[in-house]
Amino acid sequence: MLFLFFMAMSLSGCARLIAYQIATQHTPSVSGNLSETFKTSRLCSTSSECIRVQRSPDIAVSQMEFSLTINNKTKVWTFKDSGRGSTSDGRHLIFIFPGYGTAKAIVAMHQQWLTLMTGADVIVVESADSAEHFAFGLNAVTPIVSAIEEQKPTKVDLIGISMGSVAAFHIASKIEGARLHLIAPMTDFHHSTLALWNILHRDKVYSSFISKQNIEDAVAIVYSNAKAEESDIDIIGKLKQSPLTTYVYTSPADRVALERDWELVNSSGITQHSFPNLNHLEMSSLMDEKLLARFVSNLLNTDVERSLHTTGVICESNQKTCGKGS
Repeated sequence: MLFLFFMAMSLSGCARLIAYQIATQHTPSVSGNLSETFKTSRLCSTSSECIRVQRSPDIAVSQMEFSLTINNKTKVWTFKDSGRGSTSDGRHLIFIFPGYGTAKAIVAMHQQWLTLMTGADVIVVESADSAEHFAFGLNAVTPIVSAIEEQKPTKVDLIGISMGSVAAFHIASKIEGARLHLIAPMTDFHHSTLALWNILHRDKVYSSFISKQNIEDAVAIVYSNAKAEESDIDIIGKLKQSPLTTYVYTSPADRVALERDWELVNSSGITQHSFPNLNHLEMSSLMDEKLLARFVSNLLNTDVERSLHTTGVICESNQKTCGKGS
């Protein structure tokens, strides 16, 4: 998980081992039907700054399914293309910026789903933790901006999920007319790190080996190593100063990315959508039909009904007929 990587950079060898073991135990259990057919390439700026990106396969996958275990319960998302999807539009670019440690199976599903629903060229950018040098994803800004300016699309949507919201915002602020979609956006790195610690490990025996001060020291080290300041990732403060067309998707039940942080944001360019009873993993995985419907409706500028052929359907794993209807 997010904070464990950071602590490993500052704590003793014993704590590093403990942190690694904890992270392995809490990796979300995800499975899906997409194969490794997605193409990986590099985008580089004129100054030779490069990042890795994932593009959709040449042959579209029309039926998709993935399962995700959340709080010991497994949910299944199923989607079936109706064959009446959007016409391919190479002038519409969608960039997805995944959250820290997001499972590739989830990202691949959402990428293919958005390709079918919008017809856009959908590109997934490497997550912050996949970069050669961790910098909150800010290393992606210059290469993506260069790629957009070179391609000259008529429409650009930037989708930031959790920590991915940082890079998505910085790019949107440099591209005229770009629309920003922030899903469970990380607004306070310090809070998110401590929140994950409290959610996952506070009551564990091994927590006595790692103090709150250890975590706070690790946060400071992360900023230093990333050559970043808190203000660099303060997307709320920056949106107050320079409003952009922004859609924000949050949940009051999300303890990692706080919905209340947006209460004082007053901008005509920001549209907020709240989805009760979804935790951070459910939000960042888009594991909710209402969330999916609102999200794709904003992308398409039209209201989309929930169905197997639009949002897909989400069921508990023990519902044997989930998504089998027309």
